[in-house]
Formats: sequence, C-alpha cells, structure tokens
Amino acid sequence: MSKLYHVYSLTDPFTFEIFYIGMTGGIKNRKRNHFTQSESHNPKLQLRILTIRADGANPTFKVLKTFEDKKTALSLERTLIKKLDPCCNIVGRRKEGENG
Repeated sequence: MSKLYHVYSLTDPFTFEIFYIGMTGGIKNRKRNHFTQSESHNPKLQLRILTIRADGANPTFKVLKTFEDKKTALSLERTLIKKLDPCCNIVGRRKEGENG
C-alpha cells in the first residue's frame, strides 16, 4: 500500500473561520499533535488552539483531499493558503522534504 498525503484544515468551531491549512503523510499523528502538544514552531497557531480549547471546544479538523502523490498534495496546500489566507499559516515555511 502506498503512502497517502492529506491536505487538511483547522476551523474555529465558534466563527467557522478556517485558520490553518496543512499537509501531512501521517494524519492520525498530526491531528493528535495539534491538539495535545505545543506548536512551538508556530506560536500563533498554538495560541488559537489553546484559546478555542479554553472556551470548551476543539478546532474542527477536516481532511479536504487525499493524494498518493506528495507534490500534488503540497501544490493544493499552497494554493489553498494563497486563496484563503488563513491567519495562522506561516507562508513559505515548508520545505520540499518536510512531511507536515
């Protein structure tokens, strides 16, 4: 079975604003990491998640599209970031070899 790459969003459950777009090759671990560990590489994202959790909820984690090809997944991620301009993405941060 080939590895799958997922493009996903994090949405504020109160305002329905998409505040982060990401890509990962390990969806279960990535979701857990967003909700249980500090996002020290992205303090703005960490603060947004902590604020939502302090209000008694979790961000909505939604897989938008799944690919067998990493380059196609990265391309969609970049396109969505440019189109939606989520407040917590660090533009230009991802390098080609990163898993997400």
